[in-house]
Amino acid sequence: MDDRKVEAEMAAKGLTAPRVTVDAIDAMEASLRYDAWIVPDTTTTLVSATLPNGFVIAVGKSAAVSKANFNEEIGYNIALDDARAKARDKLWELEGYALKKALAA
Repeated sequence: MDDRKVEAEMAAKGLTAPRVTVDAIDAMEASLRYDAWIVPDTTTTLVSATLPNGFVIAVGKSAAVSKANFNEEIGYNIALDDARAKARDKLWELEGYALKKALAA
C-alpha cells in the first residue's frame, strides 16, 4: 500500500498517536546523497545512499548476466532505484525504532 494512502487512511480513522510521518521520511530521503561505481571487470553497478552525517543507509545493486548486454546508464538507473527503495525502507525502520525508544523513556 502506498505511504500516502496509509497516511490518509489513518487520518480518516482519527489515529493521532505519535508516529513517523510520510513527510518526515520524504524529507530525510531528499537529503540522501547517492554515489555509484562499477565493480572492476564485472557488469555489476553499485549505488550507495548516504545520510548527511556520512552514514551509508543502503546499497543498491544491478548486474547484467552478459557483458554484451551491459550498459552503464541502465545499470546505474536500476541500482539507483534499488538503493532508493532500500533506503526508504531502512529510514522507516530506524525512525520507528527511534520513536519507540523515545516513547519508552
